[in-house]
Amino acid sequence: MAYAYLAAVAAGVNFYWTVADTPLATAMHGHSALFASWTLVRAGSFLALAAVAAAGLPVLAAMVRSVVATRRWDVAGRLAVPACAALVTLLWMAAAGMWAGGHWIPTPWDVTGDWTAPAGWPPLTTRWMLSSVTFALLAAGLIASAISVAQAIRRSDLSKHRRLWFAAPSLALAGSVAVMALGVLAWGWFAEQHAASDFHARNGGLFSSTNFASWGASCAVFLTATLIAVRGARSASALGSE
Repeated sequence: MAYAYLAAVAAGVNFYWTVADTPLATAMHGHSALFASWTLVRAGSFLALAAVAAAGLPVLAAMVRSVVATRRWDVAGRLAVPACAALVTLLWMAAAGMWAGGHWIPTPWDVTGDWTAPAGWPPLTTRWMLSSVTFALLAAGLIASAISVAQAIRRSDLSKHRRLWFAAPSLALAGSVAVMALGVLAWGWFAEQHAASDFHARNGGLFSSTNFASWGASCAVFLTATLIAVRGARSASALGSE
């Protein structure tokens, strides 16, 4: 569940920033099918968050109690990795943005493209360099968070929780990630039909790629997350029936 959710978050972030502040966002207001597909992805994200919270919050509480009782600080350190990774990335972006003049934030979606950079933005070479560091921090933080959370779970005693308790949230997570994947696929199909020129432009894609290529990357990660979530749901269901 942790792997599937983190993968879905990465795909969703890329999808959002590919569309945000581009003509594609405007096109959604003129085409109901595009907007409906976007809404489907958004609804799936809320359902996924609810599923993870339903299973994760009780587990987290149990793990924290276990850490305090047994003084397993190695588990505490692993649980702190996601928050630390997010904090480091945010601090880097804030510091780099201030160093670059305060008019631009180093994100991988605001480097260059079929548009003229505002006068206050740093040179293109600087934007490439700083945004690459941001992307590396995001990728490293995501991988480190997935590994650390998995290790923390394996080092904790969760036997007091009924196995059936994990089955329902895992099924809900698999369903919600599948809904998001379906929504993103449908959104791309309708974008090709109703806003093809904007869909293939370079004004929001990851590292100046076309919006189509960036959307394709999100699709691939969403589908991978769906497969991981379905596999996890099958395992949890098998455990719940024992």
